[in-house]
Amino acid sequence: MKQELKLDADEVWEDLRELTIHDTISRYPNAANALPSQLYDESKAKDLIGRAEKILGWVERNLR
Repeated sequence: MKQELKLDADEVWEDLRELTIHDTISRYPNAANALPSQLYDESKAKDLIGRAEKILGWVERNLR
């Protein structure tokens, strides 16, 4: 995909992988085998929000 679009997503790749895990859990709650209150706390939520903001910034820069 990098070659087709000539985009380098290396700087956000790890963030994308981490968010994909949580997207899957939100779609399929049984996938986590735990209650959301056991998986998430304030620091985890802030981390995930920061990752999402970083990805959105990357997308905005590369849409131009």
